[in-house]
Amino acid sequence: MVPRDATRKECDASLTTVYRRASTLQNLDLLEERDTVDDDGAHRSEFETTLEGLTVDLTDDELPLTLETRDELADNFTSLWDDIRGED
Repeated sequence: MVPRDATRKECDASLTTVYRRASTLQNLDLLEERDTVDDDGAHRSEFETTLEGLTVDLTDDELPLTLETRDELADNFTSLWDDIRGED
C-alpha cells in the first residue's frame, strides 16, 4: 500500500495528476484504494495494485499484452480446484 503523497513524491507529479491517474487505474480495476486511520486519527487513502503479472509477446507486426490480476489468480485457482474435484 502506498499513500498518495508518497506516490506524488516518487513520481514527481502534482497531487491532481496522481488523483487523475489513480482514478483511471481504478476504473480499469488495476488499482484499489483503501482508507486507513493513523495513530493520530488522521484518515489517509492508500493504493494497492491488483496487477500480479504482465506478459508482452514480441511478434511480427503485433504486440499482444496479457494482464493477470489477483482476482484472475483466485479464479484460476478455483477452476483448478474444481477440475481436481471433478466439478463443472
